[in-house]
Amino acid sequence: MITAVDVAIVRAQTDVLNPLFLAQAWNEPFNLQRIAAQASGTTRLRITRRELAALEFVVPPIEIQLRFAKFVEPQMEMIQALRLQIQNLRRTRDLLLPRLLSSNCSLNL
Repeated sequence: MITAVDVAIVRAQTDVLNPLFLAQAWNEPFNLQRIAAQASGTTRLRITRRELAALEFVVPPIEIQLRFAKFVEPQMEMIQALRLQIQNLRRTRDLLLPRLLSSNCSLNL
C-alpha cells in the first residue's frame, strides 16, 4: 500500500498476529475501502503511518489465525505459481506473436 513515504514495513508480533492473516485481513475489500477512506492527496492518494496504525481490526486468537494460515498457505503458493506461469506465457506470446505476424508463411488447409 502507499503511505506518506510510499513504503510501509509491518512487523507483526508472531505470538499475537500471524503475518499471513494480517496480509489477508488488510486486503479484504471492506478493509481496503476503510484504508482508502483515510487516504488523502491531490495527485496520489496516500495514508500516513499514524492513520494506518490507528485502524482497528478484529483479530481472532492466534490459534485460529494459525489454522487459517495453514488452510490458506497452499492456495497462496498456487496463486504465486500461476502468476509466474502467466508472466512466462505473456513473455512467450510477446516473443512469438510478432514473428508469426511478420512471417510470409501461408497456411495449408
